[in-house]
Amino acid sequence: MSEDRPIEIGVFGDSFGEGVWAGLYNRLCADRRFEVRQFAERSTGFTRYRSLNILEDIRTKLDRQPVDIAILSFGANDTQGIWDGQHGHAYMSESWQRIVTERVSAVVGLLRERGASVYWVGLPRMRDPRFDADIQAMNRFYGARMAALDVPYVDTLPLTVDDDGEYAPFLPAEPGRAERRMARANDGVHMTIPGYIHLTGGLTDDIRASVDQARARAVPAVSPTADGEAAEEGSQG
Repeated sequence: MSEDRPIEIGVFGDSFGEGVWAGLYNRLCADRRFEVRQFAERSTGFTRYRSLNILEDIRTKLDRQPVDIAILSFGANDTQGIWDGQHGHAYMSESWQRIVTERVSAVVGLLRERGASVYWVGLPRMRDPRFDADIQAMNRFYGARMAALDVPYVDTLPLTVDDDGEYAPFLPAEPGRAERRMARANDGVHMTIPGYIHLTGGLTDDIRASVDQARARAVPAVSPTADGEAAEEGSQG
């Protein structure tokens, strides 16, 4: 913060993570305090390490571009078992949860070692009831993991349901707008761009508030002396 440079935000995830990036970018692109970078990869997940090791992928990306804030959003591809060596582990079995917990904890640990604050964005209500049941189990699992790791968890479910708690394809009505805007993509899984912008409102507010607080606490690297000259803090004369 004392460097007074833009805050680097990196969004990591799958195709839903790409949408979270789009939502955050639209909300923050006009604010010169922030750079919002897209690091998500489609068709990836913590059950798919044979195709892409997320830990090593994020490590490589951080080597090229450090971030101050990391947004994670995975899970839409992970409602399946894990093949680990010679053994298969059924979705949400005890061994499945152990493996995914180890992988997620390693990613959060890496990001924190690199100095990043971490947020996790959960998944919305899904149109297909059977898939939604698996996704809500995923949300509960990740919500508990993030609580254990002291990582803020952004619950998107309340923003994607109607008054009865059911799947809502449209955004809430806005004052002065006669038409409703579509919030969900045709697949019943992803959001539209307006939908992602809607989902990331609270997250954007949290990021701005945390940055404002950190800037207020930051100690300038250079401070004025009594005679008006600048001297580095900690100098001995």
